[in-house]
Amino acid sequence: MKNDPERIRGTRGRLVLWEESGKFPSLLDAWRVEQPAVETDDGVAFGLMISFGCVCKGTKVWTSSGNCVNIEDLHKEDGILGWDTY
Repeated sequence: MKNDPERIRGTRGRLVLWEESGKFPSLLDAWRVEQPAVETDDGVAFGLMISFGCVCKGTKVWTSSGNCVNIEDLHKEDGILGWDTY
């Protein structure tokens, strides 16, 4: 998509995969543009969108207690709520 969230507009699908989504600065914009492709006008989903990417040293993750830490500093008991890019 070359960092253009509008480029996805007009596609339809039961499954939309966002690979290496952490490297796409406009992911949330593109997600909202593509949402009608997997939902009806009244919000009923007929498809699925999945965002994923690799996690490596230096990647920031949110722990279950709400702290943002580097993945390499995470302990199993901390849990992971999500990840972030800085």
